[in-house]
Amino acid sequence: MLYLQAIKKKNEVIQWVDNCIEKYDVPYEFIELSLSSSKKIADILLILKSLYGKHEFQLPMYIMLGKLRSEFIDKNISTENFFTYIYSLYTQGCTSDEEMSQFSFLDRLSDGYYLATEGIYGEVEDIVQDALDELMNFEEYIVLLSDDSLN
Repeated sequence: MLYLQAIKKKNEVIQWVDNCIEKYDVPYEFIELSLSSSKKIADILLILKSLYGKHEFQLPMYIMLGKLRSEFIDKNISTENFFTYIYSLYTQGCTSDEEMSQFSFLDRLSDGYYLATEGIYGEVEDIVQDALDELMNFEEYIVLLSDDSLN
């Protein structure tokens, strides 16, 4: 089942890259991504990660944060996964000290969730609400995922 989900997500990445190639002046790595349907998802992620830091990728982070909030509200992901993704976006998505500082609230939310689930400090419901409130700032960027926004 996880294999089928990875295939679907891999195909979504390739479709997105193809749309970008058609409509924008993109880095060469996008072409490499477009031709990577036979590669493993891990290899595709390495290509994406190599792009990060070479070009301006603040906007994709905003889109991912908005989409994450939306997916949680729509009950497509669990609370545990919600905070796992928040932590992953912070640790893997920030490649500079400036980004670490800008997105430090993600680390704070992740730590708050850990402390609440361990019964050390705070309530899970409160930290979930804090996370939803923080990520509301990024919800407007979700529309950039639609095909209409690419025109």
